[in-house]
Amino acid sequence: MSREDKKDVIEKIASSLDVKTLEDILSGKLKPSKDEESSASELIGRIGEELAMKWLESRELKPEHVAVTKGQKEYDILVANQTPQQRYIDVKTTIKSVVENNSSAALHIHKEAMRLLETDPDCNYYIIRISLEDIKIAHWNEELKTQFKYSGPERELSAGLIQKIKTRVDKFWQEEGNRQLFQQKTKEFRLNMPKIS
Repeated sequence: MSREDKKDVIEKIASSLDVKTLEDILSGKLKPSKDEESSASELIGRIGEELAMKWLESRELKPEHVAVTKGQKEYDILVANQTPQQRYIDVKTTIKSVVENNSSAALHIHKEAMRLLETDPDCNYYIIRISLEDIKIAHWNEELKTQFKYSGPERELSAGLIQKIKTRVDKFWQEEGNRQLFQQKTKEFRLNMPKIS
């Protein structure tokens, strides 16, 4: 885009705003609280983490939701009663199907997780990949995102919204058909870094 084109775009944006809004933007008073994509990502991520906790508990494992209890960044869930070593689990949730989609299903690995894998290439690092569409609950995102609010300066999901997510997950998990669908459609795989010598 040429400099002249950029200037035209800026002028169009500026002309669509009132003077007060422009002054607030320029003075720094008007700042976005958080973009919608990030908010949606937190919401669907939390839904997936709650589902993964139920799934692991149903397999008689004792998971700890360390992303919540300890603010862990490298992984979401720790299963410490594994033999011979503990299991680190990163839950990756998407709205769209990962089962019926013939294209790639990309996922983001946090840099903190990459450092953990580089430090300990043989650690039991697992990804649980969940698609809300594949387990027939993609509509939860639309229904819950209207209630999305942050609480406090740490930008966390509100306690009320977290409780609604947990209630829905509990109700979902009570149905045998839902548990079977989750087990059929959810993918779990181990991630490790090859040793290069």
